[in-house]
Amino acid sequence: MRSALDIVSAVEPCFDILSLISGRFDSSREKPARCWKCLMRKR
Repeated sequence: MRSALDIVSAVEPCFDILSLISGRFDSSREKPARCWKCLMRKR
């Protein structure tokens, strides 16, 4: 899984990050896959 720093470093040059939240995909699996939910605004 990517870290929050990985996400910020990749998008920050072009976007302002308004929200970055760790989450999980909706799944019937015992351990659902993790994800990042990111709300951004173009610079």
